[in-house]
Amino acid sequence: MNNYFNSLSSWFLRQNSLSLFILFCLAGLQLNVASSTGSINILAIIELIGILSVISWIYSVGIKSRQLLITNGADLKGVVIFNLIFGIAIIATILLHYLAKEQILLDKSFDTLNYKLVYTQPWPLALVKFLSIGLLAVQSAKYLVSAELRRNALFKEYLGTLAGFIFSWIGVWYIQPRIKKIMEI
Repeated sequence: MNNYFNSLSSWFLRQNSLSLFILFCLAGLQLNVASSTGSINILAIIELIGILSVISWIYSVGIKSRQLLITNGADLKGVVIFNLIFGIAIIATILLHYLAKEQILLDKSFDTLNYKLVYTQPWPLALVKFLSIGLLAVQSAKYLVSAELRRNALFKEYLGTLAGFIFSWIGVWYIQPRIKKIMEI
């Protein structure tokens, strides 16, 4: 299992910014197409792949940066917690994606047929997903900046990197070259 995560992590880190940007854009498509047949919605699967790619990229950057810190002599604890947070983020994302319900509300006050697609999600699971991805982004940002500075980074030093992880479709343009640069060192 560890070899699988290492190969997945190295795949994300080898990609250029443009290919990751295109992959991350899949997460933002918001293709909410109502399916009356109950079959699997292919567009929803593509969106899920995009979201899981963003989470996996954040994790990959954190793991590689952490490995570089350890090889430079840093004493880091909490790899089990970091991996657990990643697992929780992946599971919560998949569950939330499949437990969300689509409803079509018809507006009967007008002569024309107006409808609104409402997407409801279980809020406790959405909160778990939000917090786990946020914690993953905070730790990955701290590990990356600490690996670049070769010391323990302060919050104000990795705040910009954290914003890049949160807005990953923008942040990939300046985070990916940085991770490739420290991988060469």
